[in-house]
Amino acid sequence: MKKWKEMLVGGWIFALLGVGSAAGSVFAPDLERFMGEAEAEEYVPVVVHFERGLDLDALTEGFSKGGVIVDRRTRHEVVVRALQDEARRTQRHIRALLARRQAEGSVASFQPFWIANAVAVEALPEVVNELAGLRDVRVISYDTPLEIVEPVKSEEAPESVLSGAESGLKEINAHLLWAQGFTGEGVLVSHLDTGVDGNHNALADRWRGLDPGVTPEEAFFDPVTSWTFPRDAGSHGTHTMGTIMGMTPGDTIGVAFGAKWISAAVIDRVSLEQTESDAVLAFQWSADPDGDPGTVDDVPVVSSNSWGFSPIYHGVPHCNDVFWDSMDGAEAAGVAVVFAAGNEGSGSKTLRTPADRITSSTNAYAIGALRPGSASIASFSSRGPSGCDDATIKPEVCAQGESVRSSVPGNSYSSYSGTSMA
Repeated sequence: MKKWKEMLVGGWIFALLGVGSAAGSVFAPDLERFMGEAEAEEYVPVVVHFERGLDLDALTEGFSKGGVIVDRRTRHEVVVRALQDEARRTQRHIRALLARRQAEGSVASFQPFWIANAVAVEALPEVVNELAGLRDVRVISYDTPLEIVEPVKSEEAPESVLSGAESGLKEINAHLLWAQGFTGEGVLVSHLDTGVDGNHNALADRWRGLDPGVTPEEAFFDPVTSWTFPRDAGSHGTHTMGTIMGMTPGDTIGVAFGAKWISAAVIDRVSLEQTESDAVLAFQWSADPDGDPGTVDDVPVVSSNSWGFSPIYHGVPHCNDVFWDSMDGAEAAGVAVVFAAGNEGSGSKTLRTPADRITSSTNAYAIGALRPGSASIASFSSRGPSGCDDATIKPEVCAQGESVRSSVPGNSYSSYSGTSMA
């Protein structure tokens, strides 16, 4: 982990000094340094992004023209099939090329995507340079390790409370919506995190994988260790899922306790670094968990994300766009994507990326943290404005993020502080 951070920062210096490769601007600056230092026989992990020819904005706008609003199932099927068709059409040449190079031994592996028009590749530098010369390649990025938004503080918490619901839930007036019947019932939620303890009493009975006819693979995505039943590689994912929808009788820790959940376990897993390509694959799974574009009951309405890159600490620039196509594809297919703002406050322009994205008023919706019982921002909470234009207000919304009590593995509870908790 330390090596890639040092090389990543060095890569930006490398680019700023004007030291480039034959690929010119096709290589993202984070890849320049790696290519400069890679041995000829060293496989370099990259993600090749192609220009997207499919206009998702025009496609989705067409769903509500003429006074007729297309239902969610139809929208989902049209979008997913359009994305898959585009990927098959535009990636035909690169897939054939990579298959030939793999047979020759110069490519270790490759993984095509459709949620983004991209392909993850592990290849020798000579092949990476060859890919840079292909038509319609927009950018080639290093397959950068993901960075979880770690809690800034954790402490033990009681297993139950007498108040019935956590104070932070009442501070956002969730109880008023519950009184009107809005509890999340009939809704499916998800997150990209460290996993979830599927046996926790606050969560266990609402995992979608327990529904008749639902396979584990469409309710828990684990490309790392291939667990078929939800588990948590740490505690973060169980804690955040608890805040999303956790509850036991008389003890409500989650906003939408009537909802069911699924999860993609792709952050901070075992001893392996999870990377950009893992997140893209998780967004792709979230957009169509059962692999059938014609069904929508498997598709979550929201994907909560507690990860990102800090321009301050990780050397990745503001407004890094490598995840934008994946996010847009998921949202077009019916999944709202939200992000923790980051815990790099209290200075200005400290939001992580892609939480700093501002291409619309709703995508990469970012959440900041407040102190308990107040409208005062927590000292650690990352602040705006967005580094994309140094002006747009970010985050869009804040909630209690200090001393938030929620579930952790082993039927336990802890209070964590962080924008993930908000």
